[in-house]
Amino acid sequence: MVSTGTGRRGSVQQADNGSWFFIVDTTLPGGPRRQTRRRGFPNRKAAQAALTETLGTLSDHSYVTPSRLTLTDFIENRWLPAVAGDLRASTHASYSRNLRLHICERS
Repeated sequence: MVSTGTGRRGSVQQADNGSWFFIVDTTLPGGPRRQTRRRGFPNRKAAQAALTETLGTLSDHSYVTPSRLTLTDFIENRWLPAVAGDLRASTHASYSRNLRLHICERS
């Protein structure tokens, strides 16, 4: 078990398939308990290095919680609406069309 002065804890373990993973407590002060797990490290040393890096980002408040936001969702629901006011209507239409046809193809 690894701990930092900020009360954050993490551990490195070996999975049944032989790969290594770590679990780290990412709880914000006063918030509900949250843990993050990263898997697939080839050895204990690699998992420990990744855990140490994650604990470092947590301690300097630069940690970003992983999300399952897809590129398509980001472009269509966040980026395009955010830049709409800064673009001419024809430019926005062109961006929308090109992104939809070439980047955000839906099957």
